[in-house]
Amino acid sequence: MRRTYDSTLKATVTLDDAGHVRGLNHLDEYREIENLRGREAAQAYILEIAGPLNIAPETLRNLDQPISYFDPLTQEIEYRFSEEKAAFDAVTYAYYQTYLNLPVWGAGITATIKQAPARAVASTNTSALGIDAAMPSAQAIACYRRLFATAEKADPALSRFVAKQSKASEISGARLLTDILSKATKSAKELTDKQTASRLIRGRFFVYRYEAARRITDHPQPESAPGPNAKEKATTQPGDRPLSGTPPTLPLPPLPKSIRDGEWYVVAELIVHLPFEGRPMNWRILMDVETNSVLYARALISPVNGLIFSADPITLTATPLIPLPPTPRRSTWSAAVPPCQV
Repeated sequence: MRRTYDSTLKATVTLDDAGHVRGLNHLDEYREIENLRGREAAQAYILEIAGPLNIAPETLRNLDQPISYFDPLTQEIEYRFSEEKAAFDAVTYAYYQTYLNLPVWGAGITATIKQAPARAVASTNTSALGIDAAMPSAQAIACYRRLFATAEKADPALSRFVAKQSKASEISGARLLTDILSKATKSAKELTDKQTASRLIRGRFFVYRYEAARRITDHPQPESAPGPNAKEKATTQPGDRPLSGTPPTLPLPPLPKSIRDGEWYVVAELIVHLPFEGRPMNWRILMDVETNSVLYARALISPVNGLIFSADPITLTATPLIPLPPTPRRSTWSAAVPPCQV
């Protein structure tokens, strides 16, 4: 990313490596939006900057319409309203990029507007290019809608597509979830049936670009051949390790040949409770709707490695002030502890 100032826009412009505008910052001189407030002001601002953001005007014709997570339709790229978040006297309005009438994972635009009077502060653009996901079969879509309706936090909007669920339907939905997740858990032979019991918290449709390197981690590490200093690196002091542990991962099986790296798919985002190694844990899983293949899986936790004082140093030493060492090093009174799952 690089930044430059555009005197025409009166804004600091953030550009990606391909030269696409990814952000505008008007902090030096707010952009005034006359006679409008709230979402109307945000929409007017986005229409004004659509050109610099390389966003086609026809994709903004339904900007005021709310996002739909459950109604795939044959439709090209559009932008739909997602949410708004207030911070002091400014509000950030978020709009998803959509394809097939579904939100595109991690793609969209935001506008931050100061209120009374309305003035644009900044905007961001994470729109994706080259989206060409295929529409899944009607049967596959209906199957996942029924599953979504059994979730603990089922969206009321689902009532348009799925009839009211009976107790028998809920049991059927639980079995369907177990079947869908079986590919993600069948190779974990050490887990008992009780430990693998799962339940759905929420389900929604998205359009997602599959990245093989990021199937189970957001930070893939390139493999490197061991060098002459490999032994030295292996014996690095604990205090030099990064302050984060390794999140747990599910034992995922290979994907079918129809799933290709870098291609777009309609997926079901499933937030599920699936215990791992005897511990309660929630996961975010993206399933290809057509093949029931897991394209993305993350444990919703944040592992942290750290050092703590096992006892108060002042109490241990009877010294009110502990002098700092001449060179940075780990305190002799601190001790490494197992990663804490926050």
